[in-house]
Amino acid sequence: MAKNKSKKARRVEETAEQRPQGISWKTVAAILVSISTLVGAIVGGLDFINYLREGYQQFLWLGLAVLGVVWLIILWLLFNQRNAYGILWVAVTIVAGVVILNGWHSYIQTREAKLVVLIAEFDAPEEVYGLRNEILEKLNADFANDADIEIESVNEVITPDSDSGSPHAIELGKNFHADVVIWGWYRPTKNLNINIHVENLSAKHLPLKESENLRPIANLDELESFSFQQQVGQETSALISFLSGFIDYSAGDFDRSIKHFDQALAGISLQPRLFKITNDILFLRGNANNHLDNYWLAIDDFNLAVELDPNNAVAYNYRGISYNFLNEYKLAIHDFDAAIQIDPKEVAAYVNRGNSYAGLGDDNRAIQDYDQAIKIDPQLAQAYNNRGLSYATLQDYPRALDDYTYAIQIDPHDEDPYNNRGVCYATLGNYSRAIQDYDKAIKINPQDASAYINRGNAYSGLGNERKAIEDYTIAIELIPEEPGAYVNRGNAYATLADYDNAIRDYTKAIQINPQYEKAYYYRWLIYQKLGKTMEAEMDFKKYEELTGQKP
Repeated sequence: MAKNKSKKARRVEETAEQRPQGISWKTVAAILVSISTLVGAIVGGLDFINYLREGYQQFLWLGLAVLGVVWLIILWLLFNQRNAYGILWVAVTIVAGVVILNGWHSYIQTREAKLVVLIAEFDAPEEVYGLRNEILEKLNADFANDADIEIESVNEVITPDSDSGSPHAIELGKNFHADVVIWGWYRPTKNLNINIHVENLSAKHLPLKESENLRPIANLDELESFSFQQQVGQETSALISFLSGFIDYSAGDFDRSIKHFDQALAGISLQPRLFKITNDILFLRGNANNHLDNYWLAIDDFNLAVELDPNNAVAYNYRGISYNFLNEYKLAIHDFDAAIQIDPKEVAAYVNRGNSYAGLGDDNRAIQDYDQAIKIDPQLAQAYNNRGLSYATLQDYPRALDDYTYAIQIDPHDEDPYNNRGVCYATLGNYSRAIQDYDKAIKINPQDASAYINRGNAYSGLGNERKAIEDYTIAIELIPEEPGAYVNRGNAYATLADYDNAIRDYTKAIQINPQYEKAYYYRWLIYQKLGKTMEAEMDFKKYEELTGQKP
């Protein structure tokens, strides 16, 4: 006979019968296996997806979304049961989600910084001639270790019919976040018909048309001997190197850009079939060398550009700019003359020739060239600014001020006219007005050391030596090897009777430039004041030796 159970025991049993039994780990495992099977089926159906021309990525994301939803349902069930493992996996999922999101964001940023090139299948008998395969193999071989370039391929044929072609290539490129998509088709008939398309999807302002159809001339023998494929592969690799170099150049990484330009030039033949970019590469590499102060290397590039096209005014203009940097003004003028003769409307050549004449001290002739540049382009701020400099050199300050002001009106975001107008005001003794202009120049470009030096000079002119010292110190921090800033600061310290700091600054200026006669002169004055006869005599002799006159 069964014993009667207590009320407490019955309540426990009733509670146990009412408590949800939950799902077992076997059930969870079964669900995960089912999900994995589902995702595998989706990925395994890529050929069918490609056939539908919808792109596999959308389906892959759909599969991952389904997996994520089911995973969240499982976590909710476990968490709702107050299962200890469920709470643990919720925490793990949150941490993993944060890590994945950060990793994905980093991946997108890294990919956006790269040049991504997508190569589609060619509509052609590739199993026989392998043009697309040669392009792809060449790109993979040349850029396998290049962190700036990503080469991707898709096993999808893009046909040139009206419903496909470029629109399909562009859509495909967007799916892969590609900057450039290359696709094509050819027919190995007697009259060989080859079409290679390049789509520019990049937001990096690449020097490419948005869509270009290239039709290289070749014969069937070249295709069958594989010589044509090899040349096209080399030229395509050269194009990608050039584009990557252009991105580096635009970002101000001139050393890296030159490496890519070198690689591009190595792949360009004398008679290119596809891409006539040799002059573009030479111009950019020459300018990159100018930025790196490699002026003679830049001239070598522009020499080649002139040889390739003797009637290219831009090539002469660029070479003249390099000569200007070297203070070879007569050679520069010769090149600017040639550029103007080829193209009388080449406004940059007039401005640059004006700069050359100014460098030779012929400011009247320089003003004539600036006048001509302004006549061609009345909104050319640089011409007004440079003409203002020539007027200031000729001590025609009212005209100089007018030109600087007009340059500022045209381009209020250029610090140079503010700086130059400030110098003009300071020369006229209007230091307060000069400081206002220097303030604006510094606001536009806080890294402009010359503006700090000039403002320091203006403060000194107003007798505010402490403010002057602050500006000279900032200038020295920006350009530690500028001796003039040390001399100016030394003068400010001397005015404040801080002779130790003054001597220290003059000495530093001499260490930077042992030929800087002003530093010896000012230090000589301080040594005399301090009664240091021997030191003063040494500076006196050095100043006399450098200048040929007594201080």
